[in-house]
Amino acid sequence: MNEKYLIGSWQGFIQQIQYLVSRGYNRYCLIQYPQEKTKKFVKIDQKLISKYNANLNKDKAYYNKKKGYCNFKFLRYENVAILLQTSGNLPEKIIQDDVFLDVKKEKICIDIGEKTSVTIGVDEKGAITIFLHNDTYRFVKATCFQYIDSEQYSRAIHTFNHLNSLPSWGGIVTQKVKMKTQILRKMSKNLPSKQVEALAGKMMINTKRTPVKVFKS
Repeated sequence: MNEKYLIGSWQGFIQQIQYLVSRGYNRYCLIQYPQEKTKKFVKIDQKLISKYNANLNKDKAYYNKKKGYCNFKFLRYENVAILLQTSGNLPEKIIQDDVFLDVKKEKICIDIGEKTSVTIGVDEKGAITIFLHNDTYRFVKATCFQYIDSEQYSRAIHTFNHLNSLPSWGGIVTQKVKMKTQILRKMSKNLPSKQVEALAGKMMINTKRTPVKVFKS
C-alpha cells in the first residue's frame, strides 16, 4: 500500500520535505499545477506517483535500497507538488524525463504567501533546515528600515516580530538574529543607546518550534 501524500498546510509541507531530505531524499523536482485544472489534480498526482513508483511502503523501499535502486516520494499541498529522490540506480521501467535538482546545490523554494517564500537547504554545519528566501529577508529588512527612517520604531518592531509567525527552524532563527542586529545598528544612528536597548527588549525571537500534523485525514 502506498503512503499518504496530500498535505494539510504549508507548515506541514515544508516540515515533511525537510524530514525526507534529511533522510536521503536530496534530489527534487518541484511542480506547479495550473489552478484552472483543480478538478484534475488527483488524476495528475496518480499519474506522477505511478510514473516514478513513488511512495512505496517501508518494506518495498528498503528492498529497493538493498538492490542499489533509488526511491521516490511524492507530496502535494494545494497546487504545489514535489517529487523527491534518493541516490541509487534508476529502477527498471522508470523513465526519468523530468529535471531533478540537488538540494545541496540548489535550495528548494516554496512560496507561502504573496510576499513570503522559504527555502529548504543546507546550513553552514551541513544540516538540512529552512530559511527565509533572500528576497523575503531583504523585503522585511527594507520595510523595517523605512519605518526607522520615518521614526516609526514601534511599526519596525512589529514588522520584525511578525517573523515569529513562521516556524522557528534553525535557519530562520539564525536569520532573525542577524536581522535584529542590523535593525538595532540602524536605530543606533538616530537614537541614544539607552533608548535602543529599550527597543531591543521589545524585539522577540521565538526559538521553539512545535511540529504540526502533516497529512490530511
